[in-house]
Amino acid sequence: MCKPIPKLFNLLVFLGLFGFASQAYAAVELKVAVVHATKAKSPTDSKISKVMAKSLTTVFGQYGSFKLLSKTAYQLVPKKTAEIDLPTGYKALVKYVGSLPKAGKNKVHKLSLEIPKHKVKVKLRAIPKKLFYQAGIKHNNGILILAFYLKE
Repeated sequence: MCKPIPKLFNLLVFLGLFGFASQAYAAVELKVAVVHATKAKSPTDSKISKVMAKSLTTVFGQYGSFKLLSKTAYQLVPKKTAEIDLPTGYKALVKYVGSLPKAGKNKVHKLSLEIPKHKVKVKLRAIPKKLFYQAGIKHNNGILILAFYLKE
């Protein structure tokens, strides 16, 4: 006769090792573009994609010029942090926290953004394949915009 507790324990260990292992280490790709925006009227930098250029002019309409300063892609797993070099000489730290259970048609991912020298510390929620921004750090008569794009 087998005791029910060891069977239950074995089942939980099995599910813990195999049932959820693929979710725990699912990597995402985070593309980050650092854009400098100023109020001076000039054409948008040709290195900025047409989709991003249209989005930037819509979201940040009070600015007349957008210049791409850097563009980098990171492969992130939960709890991994990406360091983004900023033209201010400091670093932005983006940590991938993980994904939330799918609600509706879109899966949501959680990130945190820290820029210690600029006293920025925010929690972000991202929908895959949608541009989203964090902006406001003053730089050379304008602001810096961090444009994020997350791919599963």
